[in-house]
Amino acid sequence: VVLCVADTSTRQPGNALRTRALQSAELHSLATCGFCVVPNWLTCAGDVERIARDVRAMRTVGLLERATVGTGDSARQDEDIRRSSVLGLMPGPPPGTGDADTRIALSHAIESLRTELSSDPLLAECIDALTPFETELAYLHYPPGGYYSAHVDVPAANDGWRLVGRSPADGTSLHKRERRRTLSILLYVNNGWRAEWGGQLRVYVGSQSPARREEDATLTTVDIVPQGGTLVLLRSELIKHEVLPTAQDRQCVVGWFRTVRISGWHARPAAATPRLV
Repeated sequence: VVLCVADTSTRQPGNALRTRALQSAELHSLATCGFCVVPNWLTCAGDVERIARDVRAMRTVGLLERATVGTGDSARQDEDIRRSSVLGLMPGPPPGTGDADTRIALSHAIESLRTELSSDPLLAECIDALTPFETELAYLHYPPGGYYSAHVDVPAANDGWRLVGRSPADGTSLHKRERRRTLSILLYVNNGWRAEWGGQLRVYVGSQSPARREEDATLTTVDIVPQGGTLVLLRSELIKHEVLPTAQDRQCVVGWFRTVRISGWHARPAAATPRLV
């Protein structure tokens, strides 16, 4: 588990969000442990506040909706499991709402991260290719008392692969493509967060084996404070995690790098890395 702070040199000028490259130890943790913690991925507190301010603006105009559990036709609201609200960013809010420049800068920063991860040879050996233009992003807000019970981001059915283009009832999909979440992204935008406020992300270490996901008593846990600028990456199909109850409004960006493959075939690395727009 990597909790070290790297060189905070920035990579983008102007209106772009200032981020840092992942250290080799952080990449190694993601490849071998299934998750990594990247403190100060956003290197400027002002950039953290830009995103937080936009989340608050979206809440003020009522665009965040109660988050659901489950996927597809089984998606439902269940506050016994999850109490939070969400706003998808791809596609994003209506034009003229909030700070569109910040959301564009965020999408470019996340795409640069996808390119960086895709170029790492150790990760290439253990995860599927991160397909361009298949990234999910959303704003997520937990009110005081909010939480999310322990879960894995990919459903067990068909190992999480879902048909693309038509409903499963059709028995096929356009071009026989399937899609699955590969890496989960959590970017915290809470400057000055205090540990006593709760809201930690609890990661179950050792849950990389599907057979061990339910053996909570045998797993070690790591609690990660949702401090502004911190990035967490998780293997979506393997790592069990939860959000502990929070005593304060807790905001983050959540997302997934996804993989698209031809049905029944293992995904190959992407040949190109076009920009996310």
